[in-house]
Amino acid sequence: EKPFIFVGGGCVISGADQEVRELARRIQAPVCDTLMGKGTFPGEDPLYTGMVGMHGTKASDLGVTECDLLIVLGARFSDRVTGNTKTFAHNAKILQIDVDAAEINKNIKVDASVIGDVKEVLKRLLEEIPKKEHPEWIAHIQELKSKYPLNYKYTLSPRLTFSLMLFLSALVRFLGSTVETDAAEGLLPFSSGTLVPELTAEAILFSACLTAFSIRREFTSSLWI
Repeated sequence: EKPFIFVGGGCVISGADQEVRELARRIQAPVCDTLMGKGTFPGEDPLYTGMVGMHGTKASDLGVTECDLLIVLGARFSDRVTGNTKTFAHNAKILQIDVDAAEINKNIKVDASVIGDVKEVLKRLLEEIPKKEHPEWIAHIQELKSKYPLNYKYTLSPRLTFSLMLFLSALVRFLGSTVETDAAEGLLPFSSGTLVPELTAEAILFSACLTAFSIRREFTSSLWI
């Protein structure tokens, strides 16, 4: 009555995004993921609840705690996801699908498992799984998402945003890192995928001071609004 789908990096490696989406809609189950599982399920989908675990959303964490069936797809139950393993998804029957047999029952004891490529396993399961609806469960999940949203009231000014970008740009240049950026979005002021030369420590210090000054000015000014 309360299914929940937990997506990990194995789904990305397997290329199982279409199958995961079809499964979620077929059984009307909310979906959470890990950082490595990002991209498998669209973030704008109403069934998506966000990441799970210590870096996740409250809606995802509560959903996993309250569900009665947890379908784990290509995830390995890291400690950053489970927290206390004795209480993780303690109300649920757990089904784990993973290509690596060593991951089954490794960190979390599961009730059932399928060893195989996630994409291929889901293709076969979808041929057998009938359409299910869980309106009350989905309504509850939507209520959790509304109650615990991922937003904040404060908006950074253009000046502070630019200062932060300048600091990050200088830091990356100092480390001499290769950074992939989306030139269309203009996330950082240097070209995509290029190895930029190192800058001096003085440049980093200057950028950090500028950023700190902008932050102080930003929040000091907000006190008078």
